[in-house]
Amino acid sequence: MSGEFRSFQKTWYDEFDWLEYSEYKNAAYCLYCYLFFNSAKPEKFGSSVFAHQGFVNWKKAKDIFNNHNVCKTHVEARLKCEDFMNQKTNVGRKLVQISKEEEKRYEIRLTASLGVARFLIMQGDAFRGHDESSTSLNKGTYREMIDWYKDKVEIVKEAYEKGSKNCQMLSPDIQKDLTKACAEEVTSVIMDEIRGKKFSVLIDESRDVSIKEQMTVILRFVNDEGKVMERFLGLQLVQSY
Repeated sequence: MSGEFRSFQKTWYDEFDWLEYSEYKNAAYCLYCYLFFNSAKPEKFGSSVFAHQGFVNWKKAKDIFNNHNVCKTHVEARLKCEDFMNQKTNVGRKLVQISKEEEKRYEIRLTASLGVARFLIMQGDAFRGHDESSTSLNKGTYREMIDWYKDKVEIVKEAYEKGSKNCQMLSPDIQKDLTKACAEEVTSVIMDEIRGKKFSVLIDESRDVSIKEQMTVILRFVNDEGKVMERFLGLQLVQSY
């Protein structure tokens, strides 16, 4: 008979976007009702068949599908599903927004920390203090300058206060990493300046205040303008044997 079927038809997917089919059970389900069916409000065409048992009356499928499509319980389930999906989308967007904001705060903290490190290196000042705790009156030049920076620049203060507490760019290891990064960058600039030119190495030895022997390494060369240049390359502790 026309309009009657003996099995599930794939063309129904195009007409009913909520339709799902289980080959194992040979039954059809409503996605929205399966997830958000309200058993307290039963209806003839919004019954638990589409939510739990599965629909199998293929002969009258199209008529029942059309009736189910407009029944109150189905419409309510659909709205709940759409609200849930929109909520997930909003949460995802919020997480992306938070991630971008945290990335920006990290960039501000890194720029501030690197700026302070470069200044202290240029001045030849010590970084560390004897007591770097939050209650210390003198946490060392590096941390004291960071605090000064925060007091003077609002976005820097906000970046530290709202940023991740395990990424404040203040620890002794971070201070060492910053100085090492600066040293590597300076060395790279010196190597680019020499660029295959002939050079000499000047090595001198001296003792620091703790009576430890230190070796100073300096490169001497003539630049493109014919001027004699000297560049400090490093300071190496001399081991005693």
